[in-house]
Amino acid sequence: MQLSNIIRRASGLAFALAIFASTAVSAQSYQDMDQAWWTTLSNQLTESVASDVDQVRQEAMQHIVFFAENYDEFVNFDEAAYEIMGRFEASENVEERLLALAALSAIGEDITMERLSVVAMDLRSERVRNVAAAVILAYSTSS
Repeated sequence: MQLSNIIRRASGLAFALAIFASTAVSAQSYQDMDQAWWTTLSNQLTESVASDVDQVRQEAMQHIVFFAENYDEFVNFDEAAYEIMGRFEASENVEERLLALAALSAIGEDITMERLSVVAMDLRSERVRNVAAAVILAYSTSS
């Protein structure tokens, strides 16, 4: 019984190391991409944010958060910010709104942040309202 636990833990560790190593290699290679690749990525994620398919839209926002936070000098998601803000205002889903707030915060586009400060006080969900206030505060102190 102990041997099977050891093997299971070792295989779990090997899997985690493989994931970490491939992520590190991928992250390192992103900086080697040319501007055309970054423009295509920005355009594709902007289009995906407008998708009618929830999962596509959510994954696009997750990718936008990643790339805007880690590679902001290469990407431009200003157009995506307008679509995300529209989705934020139209959605009643708390999780989608929180993901939209993360994306808007990562992008930091001026007009959408101003719009967020207008609509934030009227939000019904206290959780979303508090996160929106934190996003606005972080944006205002960084600019």
